[in-house]
Amino acid sequence: KNAVFVSTDAPKNEFEELKKMLEKEDVNAFRFIPTDEVHREYMDGGVAIIDQSICSHARYFLGSYESTFTFRIQEEREIHGFPTKKTFDMLCADGKFDCEKGSQWKIEYPKKKSD
Repeated sequence: KNAVFVSTDAPKNEFEELKKMLEKEDVNAFRFIPTDEVHREYMDGGVAIIDQSICSHARYFLGSYESTFTFRIQEEREIHGFPTKKTFDMLCADGKFDCEKGSQWKIEYPKKKSD
């Protein structure tokens, strides 16, 4: 089966609905659910960073337009050298199927001086 990791602040019932729809397409959906201990230690901000780290290392990332969370993941993926074609696709707003992709800010590293 194919697998997808979903990072969302949507209510549990919405994720479960998505999960059931994806299972019909032979796709398993997963999300990070911290234990009470992890949540106490890292709080909401730390848990979001864990989600961000998981997303930034995915084979393919699909973000949300105008999302700071998405922007940070795209930035991290660029730093790690992931292909732009697997980093900048966006979920569209309700009812739209063709929307603008995220802004691509190419990181240009300085050329190294040769000895």
